[in-house]
Amino acid sequence: RTCPRPMCRKKFLKSDGCNKMTCSCGCYVCYVCGKEIPKHVAYKHFCQVAHCKHESCRKCPLYADTTAADKVRVRNAAKKAARSVKRKVRVDVDAMLKDPPAAANSHGRRR
Repeated sequence: RTCPRPMCRKKFLKSDGCNKMTCSCGCYVCYVCGKEIPKHVAYKHFCQVAHCKHESCRKCPLYADTTAADKVRVRNAAKKAARSVKRKVRVDVDAMLKDPPAAANSHGRRR
């Protein structure tokens, strides 16, 4: 994700927690829709109804597992970058983004 403020534009990735992110520039950002959240709006940007599907409320969820969406974004960005250097180097994006196999522990067993 990218901070929506034109003078900042810093990149960030959520590892856990809620979808209200605070950029180092002080901007509140919704991790779901990517929009700046005005300070006076804060948590009102997000749906306050438990188990809502957000189709009728049209608000972003405060908590959501964004791992799958993040993987799609990373893959799409990698493919775009690979296309830009395609004539110079062959890049297998899918192989690069494949999850690594589980590492063996000191006893030779898989974790």
